[in-house]
Amino acid sequence: MRKLFNLASISLFLVSMAGCSEYSVLSFKNNTTNAQNVTFADPMLQECWDDAVADAEDNVLPSPLGFWTISQITILACDDRGIVSADDISNASGVVSLDLSNNSLGSLDLGYMPFLEELDVLAGDLMSLELDDNVNISGATNIHALNLSYNGGITEIDLAPHSKLRRIDLSYTKISDAIITGKQDLWFVSLALTPLVSLDLNGTLLEIIDLGGIYGAGGLDGASLLTLDDLDSDLEDLCIYMAPYDDTDCSGFDLEPAT
Repeated sequence: MRKLFNLASISLFLVSMAGCSEYSVLSFKNNTTNAQNVTFADPMLQECWDDAVADAEDNVLPSPLGFWTISQITILACDDRGIVSADDISNASGVVSLDLSNNSLGSLDLGYMPFLEELDVLAGDLMSLELDDNVNISGATNIHALNLSYNGGITEIDLAPHSKLRRIDLSYTKISDAIITGKQDLWFVSLALTPLVSLDLNGTLLEIIDLGGIYGAGGLDGASLLTLDDLDSDLEDLCIYMAPYDDTDCSGFDLEPAT
């Protein structure tokens, strides 16, 4: 118990010192830390962050502390920047919307990003192998919209911690056994162009699922698709979207859920 108490005391001390440059590396997870002191290993990610801070200086009032804090940098649009490493992205722990699309990441570790709601890593060159899991999004449990599509190296992804998901796009990955359960707010899922052979959606309230272009050995057959309607009593209006996308039963659905 004494050890736990000491750790808590150190934590409180770091919080009280937030904004002091000599403590910036240790306290970057604290959202009051001066955004100008935050650094990233990848120079192109650093450039993207610096641009976001400059934008905040032009459009956002500084905090009462007298500087722009991490919590004031809520949008980080770093798509197509030539970024090769974003494993220290949680230095930007106040971000709500993060776009890392069209980079060459290879791996992704969100670390601690408790406020992140939207993550877009389309075509991020992500790899997730059975013996070398390089995609870790467990540190961002508040995600509402997740787009990991067109990352052909992803074979599996753990979505268990993410109970607030509303939209999931895992199309053009190599996921074959998808477990997406217990998401009461989930509205849309895409697993198009994957080698999908099994799918568990129990405990969700889906309206649209895109399974267009399922390929590979076996795939989901017609009988498997029919059972989707029986997963939950609230799924009776589920639209199963299949190539060539001529199912008129889907025509009444918009791309965004009703508010």
